[in-house]
Amino acid sequence: MAGQILIVDDNAAVRSLLTLLVRRAGFEVDTAEDGVEALEKLRDGTYWIVLLDLMMPRMNGYEVVEQLRRIEDRPAVIAITAAIPSAPDLDPAVVHAVVRKPFDIELLGAVIVDCARQFAAQRGSTSRPGDGVTPLNGSVN
Repeated sequence: MAGQILIVDDNAAVRSLLTLLVRRAGFEVDTAEDGVEALEKLRDGTYWIVLLDLMMPRMNGYEVVEQLRRIEDRPAVIAITAAIPSAPDLDPAVVHAVVRKPFDIELLGAVIVDCARQFAAQRGSTSRPGDGVTPLNGSVN
């Protein structure tokens, strides 16, 4: 079974684009509009990765990272932001990577697959994340 990824962004267009990207990479997708909804879903679901916007209403991504620090068996976080986060604000034990908006779709896809492979290896999964990746440009090598 492919890993599940939670996409957290207050912008519906960004959530849709990221959903397309993640599904084309062969992963299951769930979405949340802000940090409050994300934490509710993280309590109820099993996610490999959280694609997390840092600037959102109600509860921002920095606050979500702070909450995730308290969870031992947590998903990897890929922060996605237009801002330049300062290093002390993002715990490297929680945040695997930071991707700046506007993001390069192919680069973000590679970061997601790399993160998923590391997560699977840490958990001893036999799943091979990213083996079913479909290039977004439609070409197959």
